[in-house]
Amino acid sequence: DSFAKAAYHLGSLLYLEELGYGIGAVSLDGIATPVGFGRTLNGQKELLCVFQLQDTIRPEAASVVAELNNAGDTELLTGDGEQTAALVTQGTGLRSFQASMTPEQKRDRIAELRKTGVTVMLGDGVNDTVALSAAHVGITFAEASRLALYSADILLLKPDLRLLTFMTRL
Repeated sequence: DSFAKAAYHLGSLLYLEELGYGIGAVSLDGIATPVGFGRTLNGQKELLCVFQLQDTIRPEAASVVAELNNAGDTELLTGDGEQTAALVTQGTGLRSFQASMTPEQKRDRIAELRKTGVTVMLGDGVNDTVALSAAHVGITFAEASRLALYSADILLLKPDLRLLTFMTRL
């Protein structure tokens, strides 16, 4: 019965704070991305838990990035925090990164890069859709969000980054 009267929210801690949830002192990893889960029941907001999510770097990423770096500049555009972006950039060999970006900031960065050359954007999430559309070529994987599938120009059926270097040789 109380489940029907409650409203539940899942999202970044910033999003939950904007909704009026008191986040308080939360012990964060710094590398992982915190995602909060809160409930509003009878007007009372309660943070129920915080998940710390972390992506893993694909085994083929470093060799693919090395080959892509030979073809042009590589840059990570991510909504993740500075520490996570730095670790991914270091672990893959990407030349630079922009962290804590909103979808609109990603789009604007792609628009800025378009002025100096051809842009290719690889993304798989809802937050990548406007940047995928803004790039000269948007690429996503088959397991990506539905919006990313609709926004990309190229759909990779296998989740294998080596397909990117294969395409550059075509």
